Amino acid sequence: MLVGVALVGTGSGIAWGYLQQRVALGPSRLPIERMLAGGSTSSGVHGDTAATPKIEVVESVFDFGVMDSREKGEHEFTIRNVGQAVLLLHEAGTSCRCALGELKKRALYPGESTKLTLTWTAAEYFGPFEQTARLDTTDPAQPVVTLKVKGRITSPLRAAPPELVFTRLSVDQAAQGETCLFAYSAKDLQAEGFELLDKDTAAFFEVGFFPLEKEQIAAEPDAQSGVRVEVAVKPGLPQGTFEQTIRVKTNLAAAPTVDIVVKGRVGSDISVLGRGWNERKALIDLGLIDGAEGARQQFRLVVRGPYRREVAFEILDVHPRGLLEAELGKPTEINQGVAVQTPLLVRVIEGGKSANYLGAKQGDIGYILLGATHPHVRELKIPVRFAVKGT
Repeated sequence: MLVGVALVGTGSGIAWGYLQQRVALGPSRLPIERMLAGGSTSSGVHGDTAATPKIEVVESVFDFGVMDSREKGEHEFTIRNVGQAVLLLHEAGTSCRCALGELKKRALYPGESTKLTLTWTAAEYFGPFEQTARLDTTDPAQPVVTLKVKGRITSPLRAAPPELVFTRLSVDQAAQGETCLFAYSAKDLQAEGFELLDKDTAAFFEVGFFPLEKEQIAAEPDAQSGVRVEVAVKPGLPQGTFEQTIRVKTNLAAAPTVDIVVKGRVGSDISVLGRGWNERKALIDLGLIDGAEGARQQFRLVVRGPYRREVAFEILDVHPRGLLEAELGKPTEINQGVAVQTPLLVRVIEGGKSANYLGAKQGDIGYILLGATHPHVRELKIPVRFAVKGT
C-alpha cells in the first residue's frame, strides 16, 4: 500500500509546473493517533512529563531556480528533533502532482534526525510554480509542518503564442499574424526552414523569419535568443474551418523542430442552413442511418450581398457516388429581397450496405461539391458526415 502526502500548489505565471508522481513509497504506517495509542506525546526520555518534542526542518523552502521541463527534480529535506521527548512524523496524504519519499525514520528521539526526499517532473510544462507538502507531527507547537519547492520550468524552445487564430475571414480576404520562437538555453537560435503539414491548403500560406531585437528577448523571462515568425494567409481558402501546422526546423540539437498551429474560419456571402448543419464544424451531419430506409434531408443555400441575384449553383461531384445524392431546387428571394435561397436536397439511398463516412480516424468523409457563379466563390465543398447500418 502506498502512503502519500498532501500537496497544495499556488503561484502565478504563464503556466503552472506540472508535478507527476515518480517516487515509490514504502510500506504504510499507522496514523499518529494510533501510533500513540499506548503512550503520550509529552512523555520525556527520563520520565519528565513536562518534556515535549520539537521539530526543526533545515531549509523548509527549496528554490531550485530554473529547471528544464525534460529534467527530473529532487530535493532532500532534513528533519530534526531538537526537543526533549520522542517526535513522531506521519505523511498527511496526497492530493496533487507531487510525491513524497518514505521517511527513513518516523520516530525521532531527542537529537535525532531523518531525511525525506521530494521528487518531481514537469514534462511539457512552462512557467513558474510553487508546490507544498505537509507532515503531521507530535510537536505541540507545530502539529503540521509545510515543505515547499518552487522555481521556474523552462524548455529548450517554445512558440509564444503557440497558436495563431484567424476569425471571420472571407474567401477574398488576406490576413497576417505573427508569433515568436524563444530559446532558453541557446544564444544563437536560427530558423532553418519549415514544412506545412496540410498539403491541401499549403498554397494559401506564406511564412517568414526575422531576428528579434534584444529588448524583445529580454522581455521574455529566461529567454536567451529568439526569432519572429510572420504568417500570411492568402485569399482563396475554402469556405469553412481550417487548421494548418507549420513545422519549423531549427539549429538546436535539443529541439530540432517546433510546431505552430494556424487555424480559423473562412466565411462568405454564401451560407448553409437546415437541421443537420453543424455551423461550428461547417459540415452536414446526418448521423447513423438505417440502410433499409436511407435518409432524406432538406437544406438551404442562402446568398447575401451585392451578388445575391447573380449567383447560380450546379452540382459538380458527390462522394460516395451511388450512396450519396444531391439535388438543387429553384432559387427564391427571402426577407424582402435581402437574400436569395436555393433548396439543396441531400439523400442517402436506401438498401445500402454498411458504410462509414464519419471522417477523422473513423473513416473517410462524404462531400458535395458545388460550382457557383459568385465572383469570389467559384466552388463550395460541403462535407457530409454519416454512417450506414447495412441491411
